[in-house]
Amino acid sequence: MAETQDDVHDSAETVKGEHEAAQDVHTARHVHHNEESEAESDSETSAAGAKPAATNSRWVWLVQQKRWTIPAGVVLLVLLLTAIPFTRYTLAGTVLRRSFSIVVTDSQTGKPVSSASVALGGKKATTDNQGKVYIRAKVGTNRLIIEKTYYKSSTASVLVPIGKQRQPEQLQLVATGRQVPITVVNKLTGKPIENAVVSALKTQAKTDKKGQVTLVLPADASNVPLTIALDGYNTLTGAKVKVTAQVDPVNTFQVTPSGKLYFLSNLSGKVDVVKTDLDGANRQMVLAGTGSEDPTNTSLLASTDWKYLALLSKRDGGDNAKLFLIDTSNDQLTTMDEGSAAFKLAGWDNHHFVYEVDRLGMALWQPKQQAIKSFDATSKNLVTLDETTATGSSNADYLKENYGNVFVLTNGVVYTKGWQAGHGYNDWNADPGKQATLNIVQPDNSGKKTVQSFSYTPGTQTADINIQARSYEANGLYLQFINGQADTFYTYEDGAIAQNKTLTNESFYQAYSTYLTSPSGKLTFWNEPRDGKNALFVGDSNGEHGKQIAASSTYQVYGWYTDNYLLVSKDASELYVMPASGIVSDATALKISNYYRPPVSYYGYGKGYGGL
Repeated sequence: MAETQDDVHDSAETVKGEHEAAQDVHTARHVHHNEESEAESDSETSAAGAKPAATNSRWVWLVQQKRWTIPAGVVLLVLLLTAIPFTRYTLAGTVLRRSFSIVVTDSQTGKPVSSASVALGGKKATTDNQGKVYIRAKVGTNRLIIEKTYYKSSTASVLVPIGKQRQPEQLQLVATGRQVPITVVNKLTGKPIENAVVSALKTQAKTDKKGQVTLVLPADASNVPLTIALDGYNTLTGAKVKVTAQVDPVNTFQVTPSGKLYFLSNLSGKVDVVKTDLDGANRQMVLAGTGSEDPTNTSLLASTDWKYLALLSKRDGGDNAKLFLIDTSNDQLTTMDEGSAAFKLAGWDNHHFVYEVDRLGMALWQPKQQAIKSFDATSKNLVTLDETTATGSSNADYLKENYGNVFVLTNGVVYTKGWQAGHGYNDWNADPGKQATLNIVQPDNSGKKTVQSFSYTPGTQTADINIQARSYEANGLYLQFINGQADTFYTYEDGAIAQNKTLTNESFYQAYSTYLTSPSGKLTFWNEPRDGKNALFVGDSNGEHGKQIAASSTYQVYGWYTDNYLLVSKDASELYVMPASGIVSDATALKISNYYRPPVSYYGYGKGYGGL
């Protein structure tokens, strides 16, 4: 390989600099040696029996010449060697290393050859999906060897420059087998997959940005077992590639993003918890039903990242259901709460599961009849967020707190409390301090406060003070205060409450969409009824700026799997997955499985999946 002009210029500059440095050294040494010579001359002249001055001067001169000519000669030799390209690279190669770029292509198709073994100067590396590789080698001439199964090996002598490499070294390999075009796509989206490792027999290659790769296979083969692997996807095994040089639809392969979906199934005649891949493959039993399950009192709610599941079930028998935790990293079952109580599920706040407890068998005037609790799935720690109080002496003469609604919103657990009185209680006017409240608390039991209090109106003939709440958007609530007179309506958004004079009983109780929050919290997914069908939307974290991704659909929202995929249900018995970018028609969504949907829905709950 010819030396570039820049290389010659760099060499000349190097020689010039070293020559000037040598001159400076020579001058300094010359002055020093003259001073020493004069001192020696004076000493010898004054000594008795000294040799003649001329003899001494010649001896000193010879010594001085030897002392500076040897180093100067060495410097001069180095300068001369450096000025010669061959010896310059030989010397530089002992200390300098440079990153050297190589691109390998197929001699017939011109396409990049990936996964080829490249050796340069004793260092080895493998080409990427663009046929490119970088090897840090010593500067100078090096031997380059390129090898790959079903290709002829190639060798070359290349020069690794001292300066910057102007362009990659281009080399071609000659195939000895048949070149088979292969395409790899995402099974859920149909989009091409880059950098998938496609392996067959003794060779492999990586797909490019178009999901395409050319695999060289023996010409005498017909169908060859194939493996496709890539981080974030399930490894595809058992498929076969048709050995043909033509682009053939049979050589387009689909791979499924990795991950597991959990859902209820009564296919066995009992209510089981099962899991499958995102495309419904590899179905496995997680928790077999015992036969004690109550189909009307069974629920399975998944956290937004699918790491934990909350299961409400009577699987252990007895009169009351228990609340269980399933850790999807190992499918281990843990009891969260149990006892003589009824559990009302509020939902997940990250890895905290929030629910209400209605304790059974207690007198109406007893305190702590109800509680709101939070279970930390990571630490397995259970905390009580709030409990009700009560006073009285009989089932007729009592006054007790009760919970209206519990919501898991972005800013915390929001809930309402009111008061209920027995028919024999007549002290409302004497006890006007009893108030209905809207409250908020964090799932770790911090930041508890009353957002708004609603006072009883003296003289009102009523037995209760209640406040009801309904979710009407992603993080917004409508409130209705009931105190025996005209109902008063409010709106709660972003931690603030304000009276809403446009709401009526009819509009308050109408059906509103449930906004399902994505795992990142940045997106929401909901459906709206349109002419007997559903329009599906994806919007921001507040359910605004919605983009319609499907129209006249028979699907209903079910959940998310990462921020990339949406889960939808059909006929309350079929589960499907589709890309978050939307679908052209219902037929383009991929069916996962049939599933069992209990006759209970968590409308308004959007920070977990499986409740709709």
